[in-house]
Amino acid sequence: MADNEEGKSSGDSELQVAGDRGLLKYLGGTESFLDNQDHIGVAIRVTSAGGKESNLVISDVKKEVSYEAPVFITQTVRLELSRLEEFLKDQGISMPGPLKNVLKGTALSCDAFYYTGKDGPLLMVFTLDFDAGKEHGGLIKELSGSEALGKLFDVTGVSLRVFRCSKEDFKRLKDYCTTLPG
Repeated sequence: MADNEEGKSSGDSELQVAGDRGLLKYLGGTESFLDNQDHIGVAIRVTSAGGKESNLVISDVKKEVSYEAPVFITQTVRLELSRLEEFLKDQGISMPGPLKNVLKGTALSCDAFYYTGKDGPLLMVFTLDFDAGKEHGGLIKELSGSEALGKLFDVTGVSLRVFRCSKEDFKRLKDYCTTLPG
């Protein structure tokens, strides 16, 4: 049944991604491509810690990144920083003991990434989990070397959010966020 005078329902030209990651993976970023023209998008599969896969989606490789052609991830990308120590060691770079201890139980994740160029909506969420292995403890314990101090109080994680959005674009970022895990 038509909702407006043109005979289209109000959702015909809007991607309703809320709660459906399949829509994000296959149709995310195509909202402005409803012009009966060919558009070529790329999804670059990224494997992160634990073997989880995400896609870095470039909506249209023929266009500059913009509101009409966003770049985004479909799942959290997580790095176990203990593997950074292994990589640096292979490169002949050694780390001081306290930093090495911190990296043993630390994971860095990019939980959300939605970029539309320098003037459009932007959302990036990064998390440092200092107790990723659950056997090492948090930041205070690892830096101080004191288990007693770590039991008294500790820092187990930090999150950083970078956000830029107008009121008109908030629904777009909100819809993107509803498709992400967690």
